[in-house]
Amino acid sequence: MFQPRDIEGEPVTEQIEYVRELFEGYRKQDPRLKALTIIGGTLKGYTKPDSDIDVALIYDDPPENAETFSSTYIGFVDYKNKIMEDRQKEGLPVFKVTAEQFTNVHDFHHGKIGEHINNGFILGSLIFPAIGDIEPYRSLVGKELNGYPPEKRMELINEMAADLIAVQSEDKLIQRGVVSSADYNDFAEKKKGAY
Repeated sequence: MFQPRDIEGEPVTEQIEYVRELFEGYRKQDPRLKALTIIGGTLKGYTKPDSDIDVALIYDDPPENAETFSSTYIGFVDYKNKIMEDRQKEGLPVFKVTAEQFTNVHDFHHGKIGEHINNGFILGSLIFPAIGDIEPYRSLVGKELNGYPPEKRMELINEMAADLIAVQSEDKLIQRGVVSSADYNDFAEKKKGAY
């Protein structure tokens, strides 16, 4: 089983349990939240004690609800802040959690997944280690991809992989000062075109 570690090689168990507590508590208040994936440095092995924990919120809400994005985000942030405050009062450790991505999977159930299949961020948020009910959405993506001819399926998978590699590599390289953001974006576009 994969065990994320920090920059010193120590397991980040406490951070993962903290995120699990946030997810489970908030999901009781807002059942639209289906899963949460951990997408940042916590999984990449370069987290430090003061690093934030980047997450993607996977939620299911009809698109006609104009407040979906803001109400899901605001509700999660409010709940997260309350938990931090409560834990600080109790002398328990707290971690900064940042909701970096939001994926509304409502269309996945209604035959519209094809409209999202080229969005690397939406699909990318589904592949990371998750807390919650993410398997049904992963299965729907797999079924959709299996419906394409082999050449198209490989093209889409390669595009998704290139997007994910670019996003994952960019943060680390820019953070270390190895490349500028502009140089990396140029490199990523050229690399993506190679597939």
